[in-house]
Amino acid sequence: MNSLDVVTEQRFFKTPDGIYWTENSYDYSFWCRYLMVYNSVNVVARVRIIDYIEVGNRLQVCGHGVSVVDIPYYIGPKDFLKVFHKIVPVMFSRRKLKQDAIVRIPGILGFIYYLIVNSSESNVGAEVVGDPREVFSGKGFLEKLYKMVFYSAQKWVCRKSQFVSYVTKEYLQKIYPCNSAEYTSNYSSIDLNKDDYRFVEDVCHNKKDSVNIVCIGKLNYNYKGCDFLLSAVSDLKTLAPNVKINWIGDGRLLSKFETLSKDIGASDTFDFIGNVSDKDVMHGFIDSADLFLLTSRQEGLPRVLMEAMARKKFCISSNVGGASELIDSEYLFEVDNYNEFLSVFKRYLNLSEHEISEVAQRNYKTALKYSQDELNERRKDFYQAILSKRI
Repeated sequence: MNSLDVVTEQRFFKTPDGIYWTENSYDYSFWCRYLMVYNSVNVVARVRIIDYIEVGNRLQVCGHGVSVVDIPYYIGPKDFLKVFHKIVPVMFSRRKLKQDAIVRIPGILGFIYYLIVNSSESNVGAEVVGDPREVFSGKGFLEKLYKMVFYSAQKWVCRKSQFVSYVTKEYLQKIYPCNSAEYTSNYSSIDLNKDDYRFVEDVCHNKKDSVNIVCIGKLNYNYKGCDFLLSAVSDLKTLAPNVKINWIGDGRLLSKFETLSKDIGASDTFDFIGNVSDKDVMHGFIDSADLFLLTSRQEGLPRVLMEAMARKKFCISSNVGGASELIDSEYLFEVDNYNEFLSVFKRYLNLSEHEISEVAQRNYKTALKYSQDELNERRKDFYQAILSKRI
């Protein structure tokens, strides 16, 4: 039986009945893509043991052919050091199996797995889904140290691995080249099926003073730029007095941002929706918005941006990861560049309804290139190349 390990930085929950849960899109359907070639998939990931879970906002991870290999749960460098002695034995136990694997990087777990498991008897490929330099963008000593270490580690894995795939067409390839790889590819992590696309002829509205904005992002860290957007609310209201912002996503920083929103008097403008796992509900929020906004400081190829484009939405985004491969450059702003962000927003407000429709239609056509059927062909070829090396 052909079995594959997939190492990920995603964090899962496990209830006493042995069921694994996720609060985002990395549920069972996501891991099934590897079953196009392999008989079984073992997801190597951090797992937190909990007493119960609110099923309505969570999705199951495992199913036929998909199981989880538990890594001790941690968040941040300090917790990681505390459980490191427990992580290493798990990795060595995978080495003994002498089977194929794919590490989804950046991530410390993928790097450790590659160091321990990769050998002539174990084919370990890499799926490059982001740039660690964006994760550690602070100016403190530790941030700079982590940035250097993870950047170097990812370059090393890409240089050494015989099988490398990227979520971008060019962006990540230039930074993390794989000149000695036997097989390379590129495909996004997203799965857009026919139900995810919504083409409407008319997206026009009277937007001069009223703009409904939707943002999507987990709030476990500051990566998604929620703090940046909150700081801009006052100026946004000056430009569009009746602007409304819905932020979808929860996390450990949610209460902090809710408090900040109240303190700066933005509660009437900024609404925190929390976690939304139901795809139809998510589509409803996107469809009812005039504008999709991404303020991230870290992305590979932004999945949520493509999801909004598939719903034929006008999008503004920080120039992060491969965002420049998706939308027009005039609707990008440099990360945390306040003045540039406001300038792009003004540009949007000054567009005619016809111009808005044209941009939204271009976004839709770009999203069609990332349909599930098209991407699955490339994924399958990549997985098959790894498997064929063993055969």
